[in-house]
Amino acid sequence: MLGRDYVTFPSLPMDSNLIDYYTVVAVQNNTVVSVYEPTSSTLIREVTLLWPGDLVQLELSASGYHHVNGTHPFYLYAKLTGADPNLSDRRGRCSVTLLHAGLFRETYKLTIVPPLLVEPASVYVVVIVNTSLAGQVEVVSENGTRTKPDNCQSVTGTAWSGCYFLVENDVPGSVYTVQVMSPSSSKFGAYVFVRVPDPDKLLCFQLGLPDLTPSLLTKEYDYSSYYSTLMLRPQCDSTESTTSAASPPPEVTQCPTLIPNATAVTMTTEELEEALEEITQHLTVETSSLSSVRRTKESAPDERASSTSMGYFSLVFICVFLGLLILSDCRKLYVDLRTAVENIRTGR
Repeated sequence: MLGRDYVTFPSLPMDSNLIDYYTVVAVQNNTVVSVYEPTSSTLIREVTLLWPGDLVQLELSASGYHHVNGTHPFYLYAKLTGADPNLSDRRGRCSVTLLHAGLFRETYKLTIVPPLLVEPASVYVVVIVNTSLAGQVEVVSENGTRTKPDNCQSVTGTAWSGCYFLVENDVPGSVYTVQVMSPSSSKFGAYVFVRVPDPDKLLCFQLGLPDLTPSLLTKEYDYSSYYSTLMLRPQCDSTESTTSAASPPPEVTQCPTLIPNATAVTMTTEELEEALEEITQHLTVETSSLSSVRRTKESAPDERASSTSMGYFSLVFICVFLGLLILSDCRKLYVDLRTAVENIRTGR
């Protein structure tokens, strides 16, 4: 969902030697997105997305929860690998849209249903909660059993912490409640990450969303601004400009500059017709010169020895066949010509 500030979550269990992938999509021009280390405020990546629809893929360690923020609202998608070092296609095995704090809820329900029942599946509930309440978040079963997080990690530079629970999933239809004990009105984000026996499959999804009202959806998103910016986008291939704490500033992307406040040129009807005629002449081509037309009249070359041999054989066969037909009539043609000449001489 659209926001300026996010906390990511990794494949579980966490492993600093492995990589997950995240996709950032801009909706406004000149959106600067910064990524920070999970346990420090060190900037590890900064990227400038010039236009709406520009995107960049981030490769982040599966060691913890990264802080990602931007100068304008943007979308952030997680593509988790399941901490698989052999996965090289960079697509991940499960995808989930990350939530910003404006879409957090006060409580969530998790019902254990297939494929969460597949043994030996590992079902993790991941929560992004205010650091001061990390000790208060819990998963409560139907019989009232309360479970504390298996692991919590504070996200440096933010007010948030990432925690996860490994949920028992042996009873079909079991319902768990994810909540903060006190105060019960505290809001937090929750996701589910599931490992199943099939090594090529993972499950990950949001555990719930608040009631989405028009005011909530438009709080961070101005469609008019997006549309006007998109209309001014130059038709050229722009490369992303990135910087990091250890690298020099990037070169400026060379792209045609558009001036939104430029004065429009006024043309008379005659001038407009002349311009249209000139454009038409430039765009009109002789159809007979098109390669698509020429290909309908010409045979495509085939340099294979088998094709060449069959062509020569066919040519010889046709020539011999026609030659035999002509030779069979040569004697009769000679006799007829001789008779005609004799008739002319005798005056018949």
